Amino acid sequence: MKEQEIKLLTSFRRELHRYPELSGEEKETAKKVLSFLERTNPTSIHTGIGGHGLVVVYDSGQPGPSIGFRCELDALPIVERNSFGHKSENEGISHKCGHDGHMAIVAGVGLYCQENPVRQGQLTLIFQPAEETGYGAQSMLNDPKLENFLPKQLFALHNVPGFETGAVICKKDVACPASEGLIFSLEGKTSHAGQPEKGNNPAPVIAAIQLKAQQLHDEHWQSQNRTKITTVMMNLGGRAFGVNPGKGSVAFTLRSDSNEKLDTVKAELISFAEEECKIAGLALSLEESDPFKAVVNDPDTFEAIQWAAVAKGLAFEVAETPFPWSEDFGRFSEVTSTGFFGLGAGLGSPELHHDTYDFPDELIPVGIGMFLELGKGLWA
Repeated sequence: MKEQEIKLLTSFRRELHRYPELSGEEKETAKKVLSFLERTNPTSIHTGIGGHGLVVVYDSGQPGPSIGFRCELDALPIVERNSFGHKSENEGISHKCGHDGHMAIVAGVGLYCQENPVRQGQLTLIFQPAEETGYGAQSMLNDPKLENFLPKQLFALHNVPGFETGAVICKKDVACPASEGLIFSLEGKTSHAGQPEKGNNPAPVIAAIQLKAQQLHDEHWQSQNRTKITTVMMNLGGRAFGVNPGKGSVAFTLRSDSNEKLDTVKAELISFAEEECKIAGLALSLEESDPFKAVVNDPDTFEAIQWAAVAKGLAFEVAETPFPWSEDFGRFSEVTSTGFFGLGAGLGSPELHHDTYDFPDELIPVGIGMFLELGKGLWA
């Protein structure tokens, strides 16, 4: 792309960084993307999909490939600790996962189309809301407006600190694990701490559930599907030494390279908790949160990503294991052919979700180049 176009996209990325919005609240972010892409002569633009989702279509009107590129709109509830000119102006919210950069890359593909119209087939650019919470992709897929524009091949990338800048990292089959949050809330009966026999403290059962979760983790973490359970919260009583508490909770994150294995372990943990609460006479309520499905690279999309990296002269690394974090791209893996890869953000970059992280602007032309190479059949 031309130098002036890269400067424009860099400025656009920093504007997005200055005004981040949380999952499900990306109204102004979507407006900024819409305003940027309206100039690129798309065939159609579809707003409000699955919330604040945006779909931009470039249709040649001729037979050919059906290819799409997807990015994320949302930011995180993290206070930014940087001091540069494009620092977040929305207190307590910041782009600490690089979604601002991902948007600039996908918008750059649209900018390319302004002077290079799609010649055959159809290109679809998807700007997804609520990626961080795991609800955005499914919300978009539930919207009938997306049905006619869902591409046959859909690609996405994510910057990855700790790897050489611009290196492409990809894994065959499962690229990101499935995950889900579970909160177990137990209720018994409060009493005086001097008369615990007159109450029903859930502490022993909370401890038993936590122990069961650890046992399941130990059994399955070293298995083929690398299933693990992390205790993320425990809550019981307070600094009141005269009170025998009657309520408490414990929360876990379940993660697995297999959707099916995650569901199996989840069901086993829930069944154990239900039985223990029944025996102890405790009421149990369960809250499920942040559901992510595994991201799967089809053999053909993996090969396409590898060849694109080679064609662009980029270092290519085949990952032995999936990325450790989940990605709300897995829902798309269930309905179309998907390809997902990492783009090295530099060996010295702060980690994702760190309060000093900032997306490296030098990755913008690299990401655009990868996407244009993956979609080159559209311009053949």
